[in-house]
Amino acid sequence: MAPPDEQRDAAPIAGGESPARGEPSPGGEATSLELKASASLGVAALREQARRTYRRGNRYFELRIPNLALAEWRQAGRIWRTADAASRGSRQRIGDLRAVVLLLLTVLLILNLVYGLFPRDAADQSVNPAEEAEEEGQSWWVHWLDTGHPEAPGAPSVTLREWWQRVQRRWRTGEEEPPPAIAARPDLDERWGELLARYRTRGAEPLDFHLLAGYGFIGTGDFRKAAHAFEEGLHGARMPRQRANLYQGLANAFYYEGYRTGADGLARYDLGQVRKAAGAYERSVAAEARALPLGNLGWMYFLLGEYERAEQASLRALSLDKSLYYVRLNLGLTYLVQDRFEEAYAAYRAVLLSQPDDEVLSGGIDDLRTVLRDHPGRFPFADLMIGLLERAAGDAPRAERSLRKFLHAREMARPWRRLAERALQNLTAPVGDL
Repeated sequence: MAPPDEQRDAAPIAGGESPARGEPSPGGEATSLELKASASLGVAALREQARRTYRRGNRYFELRIPNLALAEWRQAGRIWRTADAASRGSRQRIGDLRAVVLLLLTVLLILNLVYGLFPRDAADQSVNPAEEAEEEGQSWWVHWLDTGHPEAPGAPSVTLREWWQRVQRRWRTGEEEPPPAIAARPDLDERWGELLARYRTRGAEPLDFHLLAGYGFIGTGDFRKAAHAFEEGLHGARMPRQRANLYQGLANAFYYEGYRTGADGLARYDLGQVRKAAGAYERSVAAEARALPLGNLGWMYFLLGEYERAEQASLRALSLDKSLYYVRLNLGLTYLVQDRFEEAYAAYRAVLLSQPDDEVLSGGIDDLRTVLRDHPGRFPFADLMIGLLERAAGDAPRAERSLRKFLHAREMARPWRRLAERALQNLTAPVGDL
């Protein structure tokens, strides 16, 4: 049968020419040697040879030599089939090559994902990691996988093997995975090596890791663990400054554990925790007298209602550092609840003349409002001080309401009423002009 794209030549060609010199002689089929020689040619050459052989058969047909024409046609068909087989083999080899390339790319992609999701430790990227792995009795590949761990801020590290074992355990038991913030959180003692490597400093005073860990726990809101860290540090503390720092941290942990914010946005205190904080601040000040713990101790005494001790501690703190606005505001509040209005106003006025940040003013306002909440109607002078602080903060509407509220309290002395009236007349004038 003729090749598929040579169907138009199936009919004998009119007029013909004799077979060309050098072509196979008529009178028989091509030998196996000739087919092998044909197969060694390229696909295009094979197809061209098949066309010439087919046309030669047409010429024999014109010469009325049907047996030779049939032999040439059969030979052309075999050559054409050989070309088709060679073409299919070439296409198959190209397809196989593409498959190999895609497989290699897929393997590289998977390795890149594994390497990215489970990064190797720097120590495992040595010149000859296989020797290190053999010393541990495991293959280098297992060693490489085991050293990888997912890293995320605040998340505990876990090896690939541990992760897979956890997945299998959850699959068998159906139990839920604990939250990341709670699951397998390392204890304090287990983190010394990490903290040492991260925060090692050079200097005369060594870094206290119990102090560091304690304030770290305070930052995360875990005040009980913070207190435990400070107490553990005190067992081995010998230097006065070290003990002062640890007792100050312990006092902060006790205080914040008992601190809450109510629905009104004002503070509420657990006086039991305040009393424990006061004891820790006393020990801190006994080890080394410093302005900040003295000021905080004065605030603890105020919350406990020990106003005379609060005044002494606050004055002592201000003698060491006059720039502590919050201590001076606490001192003014201490005077206010004792009806010592001249001294209270002097303390608040000193703060206002210093033009502190709005945060300082806001803290003083909240403390005064807490006093009004806990003692309704008892301290109208607090409304006057609130009005002056709000006026300094630039909140004229609130300042006007507070000052008018104060003026409605008829039991207040005339000088204070005149001060409130002057503040109302000019809500933007400096406090020094009142």
